[in-house]
Amino acid sequence: MPIELTAQRLRDVLTYDADTGQFRWRVTLSRRAVAGKVAGCKNRTLGCIYIGIGGRIYKAHRLAWLHTHGAWPAKGIA
Repeated sequence: MPIELTAQRLRDVLTYDADTGQFRWRVTLSRRAVAGKVAGCKNRTLGCIYIGIGGRIYKAHRLAWLHTHGAWPAKGIA
């Protein structure tokens, strides 16, 4: 069962560049999640970037909010 992602755990595994909106892996978690590589993949249909952490898939813009503000948004993010 996936564990709820906290801001601290997110910051432990990913770096975030607010200027570019890009996440990079801070540590190697798997063959696909290698330290230093850009994290996530783009859904061609929806245009969103998705990143998998701890057995769950997250939208990158929501992770950016968590990384920046330290808490999940109270309401949806457009």
